[in-house]
Amino acid sequence: MFRWDASCRQTLVLLYCSCLLTITGPVHGDADDDAPLASEQEEHSVEFINILGLFELSSCELAKNGRLEAKAAQLAVKLINERAVIPGYQLRLFANDTMCSVGEGIYAFLDALFLGPRIHFLLGPSDDEVAIELARASPYWAMLQISAGATSPALSDRNHFRYFFRTITPDQSHNNARLEFLRHFRWQYAATINENTESYALAMNALVGALEDQNITFRATGSIGESKIREQLELFKEKDARILFGAFSVEFAKQVFCEAFRLGLYGSRYVWFLSGSYPVGWWKNRANETTCTTAQLEKAIDGYISVTTSDALMNNKVSAAGITYEEFIHLLDENSPSSTYSPQALAFDAIWTIALAVQKSLPVLERNGLRWMDYDDTNQEIAQIVAGVLSRLDFPGISGPIRFSGADRVGVSVFRQFVQKETNTIAMYYPDDGLLSFNCSGCEPVSWEGSRKPADRRHESYVIEVIETEVFVSITIISFFGIIIACLFLLFNFRFRNEKFIKLSSPKLNNTTALGCCLVYASVISLGIDFGITGDLYYSRPICHLRIFFFSTGFSVAFGSLFLKTFRVHQIFRKASRGVIKSKLLRDNQLLSGVGLLFILDCILLTIWFLVDPIRVELRPLPEIYSLLDPDVILRRDVEVCSSDYMGSVWLPFLYMYKGLMLLAGIFLTFETRHVKIPALNDSQAVGLSIYNVVICSVIAFAVTQIILEHHTLHFVLIASLTIATTTGTLCFLFLPKILTVVKKNTGDDPMLSASGLKVECNTRRLAIEDPRERYFYGRQY
Repeated sequence: MFRWDASCRQTLVLLYCSCLLTITGPVHGDADDDAPLASEQEEHSVEFINILGLFELSSCELAKNGRLEAKAAQLAVKLINERAVIPGYQLRLFANDTMCSVGEGIYAFLDALFLGPRIHFLLGPSDDEVAIELARASPYWAMLQISAGATSPALSDRNHFRYFFRTITPDQSHNNARLEFLRHFRWQYAATINENTESYALAMNALVGALEDQNITFRATGSIGESKIREQLELFKEKDARILFGAFSVEFAKQVFCEAFRLGLYGSRYVWFLSGSYPVGWWKNRANETTCTTAQLEKAIDGYISVTTSDALMNNKVSAAGITYEEFIHLLDENSPSSTYSPQALAFDAIWTIALAVQKSLPVLERNGLRWMDYDDTNQEIAQIVAGVLSRLDFPGISGPIRFSGADRVGVSVFRQFVQKETNTIAMYYPDDGLLSFNCSGCEPVSWEGSRKPADRRHESYVIEVIETEVFVSITIISFFGIIIACLFLLFNFRFRNEKFIKLSSPKLNNTTALGCCLVYASVISLGIDFGITGDLYYSRPICHLRIFFFSTGFSVAFGSLFLKTFRVHQIFRKASRGVIKSKLLRDNQLLSGVGLLFILDCILLTIWFLVDPIRVELRPLPEIYSLLDPDVILRRDVEVCSSDYMGSVWLPFLYMYKGLMLLAGIFLTFETRHVKIPALNDSQAVGLSIYNVVICSVIAFAVTQIILEHHTLHFVLIASLTIATTTGTLCFLFLPKILTVVKKNTGDDPMLSASGLKVECNTRRLAIEDPRERYFYGRQY
């Protein structure tokens, strides 16, 4: 019967690896197949713990880091063996080159499995693609893998890579640090852009998910190729994205910042956060890789912030190896790292992680009746015990505190800022305490261009524009003063109603004119009552009705009285020109009925309007205001307006036409009666001046208010002032001549004026002509 055991699984994996070798191309191994692996030691007095170190030693941009990692790993092995960290055991390192190739990596892995002793641990590689493929294969040989440089987010998946660990902190482990950094500066909006590869895309997806869960809003995100860089950056500019997160290779980064320079996405208004570590001078355009000069790229990247793992113990602390970071660099005989992280320190700590995991696993194995010598490529139980012990390690490494959460190291996150060609540490995030510190040892102050923190967007303030209280109170007082003047004119009319000059001027119609003017004054007051006074748009709706009612009826009553009185004068003199007036004259009561008819017509029209097309209160946006002191501050304003569905298309045009016809009729009547030389009887001059006043003020109001529409208070002041001026002018043109006449006693005993043989009687109801036929007509009528 067929059994699916470890041997079968290994065979299947071997077939898979063979397929990978076929797909990735021929292998270019440098070593002879029969030659011993590098660093192999021939000692038989102790048991060996064999480590296969796969490093990027040549043929790719990671080669420099790979050589440093190999040298640091060998130093770590030497120190561990010299100090007998694992009693009775020694580490033995076999090193080989992956050339950043999946095919080379698989070949080196299989070469070590079948041509050498049992491999207990796999160290490396740092190339993500190679590390992923080996992490898939190594569990089938019960082999734990520790990488010092692979950062792919995919490797965090414990379901697929159960024996994988890394001493470098992957990019997604810094997401909490980034969140705290955003919170510190009160940034709530951001955007992301990444090179369209799996590792960068996964890192940005993890970032977006983590920050969105904490109410950070992303205005735009993009995983793009080189052809889409400009399009994505233009979208950032359109969306007003200021806090920008990027994840890409050095070459791609140069392309991105070249386009950012051309579009102006740099400087005092933008903050770039880059993932990972770049070598010193990475931005220099050495081989015309971009169309921008090195100086332009330096300007575009100035101020960018990177977040990486702390690459050295702070404050000269001693590591588990018994040395400080400075002593480690001295023993390694290398200069301090030239980039923002130390690959040699991470590789050194990876070897110490293996050593401490074995040291702490041996007692556990003994308690479970197991021995290290039993740890072959099929013993998953020992592999699981060692993996469990390793995942619980917590010790000070050369690169900082070493602790794991799943596959990932939990490390101190370091924020560094590029300022004027220098990289300065500005903050550190301690995950155990959730603390972001800007006062850490060696930290420099954050540098902002213009000494001002960038805003994550234009900050918007929202207000409902209201009329200033002082202005409203002032206009209201003036309107009340106008109402008082109208009332004083009414009192004057009543007091001197028996004066011949006042009788001849139709005092009842003068009274209705004054009452109409009071309604217009009331409309001015209601025009100033808005949200600032009511405090609720619900209460503004009846105010809208009052505004329309007061102004419409006030205009009809005030000017209707003037026009009807002028109409009577026109009728009298038109008929008198024929010699005899043979019909009843228009009496005051008849004219008052005409004024009442205009008033009722207005009421009917407005009632139909309010019922058929109800008035509502709306908030209409005004133009935005940008701060002169702070370009990132914008004020959005709304203003309260009265509106209805057909207000502008039906109702207001009809009212304007209706009132306009009244004005045209008044102009015609005034023109027709311009030659009547009886001041007490003819108010055509006052009517003419009033119409002229209304038309001129209306034209001025319409023209100017269209210009200053966004200035709500000024708009109100202009409309109110012109309305008050027009209304007050009408009252003064009508009543002041009469007051002056009464005061100067110029009316005399007889108001009769000789004009074309006419005689005006004091009761104002008739005009008599010295003619027998008129006397006869008078007797027949009355």
